[in-house]
Amino acid sequence: MAGTAVGRSRPPPFPPEPLTALLGAESYTAMSLQLTPESQQQAIASIERYFREHMDEPIGNVAAGGLLKFFLQEIAPVAYNQGVADAQERLQQRVAEIDIEVHHAPFTYWPQPARSRRS
Repeated sequence: MAGTAVGRSRPPPFPPEPLTALLGAESYTAMSLQLTPESQQQAIASIERYFREHMDEPIGNVAAGGLLKFFLQEIAPVAYNQGVADAQERLQQRVAEIDIEVHHAPFTYWPQPARSRRS
């Protein structure tokens, strides 16, 4: 293949063929999680610190930024999707309970007579 390194094959198409067949290629968009510049700097510093304290070799700033970009593109959507699913489940529970929370007794204008107990 022209343009590929010897011994390397091209990665499979993304999104996978069955997904594009199901959704239609035009409807699929890759997720792009964006961090604020401050959050990105803190995340890179955290990755650098993790490598210093837990790995045999430190990682440089540029490599840590690349690793962060990889995590955001490859792994973050899993956590994001789980967060959306958790929020959806919680909202569905709340909607199921809404009748209990907002129920109002009807016909309360007139006082109700006290009921007598018959023996």
